Amino acid sequence: MTETLRDKEAFEYYYSLGAERNLEKVSQKYSVSIPAVKKWSKNFNWQLRVQQRDIENSKNLEKKTNKEVINAKADFRRTIFAVHQLLKEALNKFIKRHETEITGIKDLEKVVMILDKLARLDMGLVGENIEGEKELKVNGIADLFAKIAEYEKVFKDEK
Repeated sequence: MTETLRDKEAFEYYYSLGAERNLEKVSQKYSVSIPAVKKWSKNFNWQLRVQQRDIENSKNLEKKTNKEVINAKADFRRTIFAVHQLLKEALNKFIKRHETEITGIKDLEKVVMILDKLARLDMGLVGENIEGEKELKVNGIADLFAKIAEYEKVFKDEK
């Protein structure tokens, strides 16, 4: 038995009903008896076609979702890189402002401490913990610069 255009349209309508899918609705729409629609369903494997299409749609959705996740991760990595660049610039400015003040081992230890904290902050941005340390949370660039200013204040206060 060859599937006609009308039979194909009836299947497409049946499939489009989703959770409300039933043969009675198809029979009403196409003005045919329910036994006639049952015959179409059986002869043209509607149940199997529904399952196959659901699997195909699921695979397509999974591909789309995976692509969106990959794009989101790539966007996040670009943000991390941009923040990292800002962090390096801020650190370089900080070092230039204080390079003449580093006069002894104590001052050098303070700078190393600040560098260590900044490195931990940077690693916290990418979700890495260093030697069991708690992950540092940074909520936006303003928070990042606030933390740098906090470390800078520690440096000044300990002088």
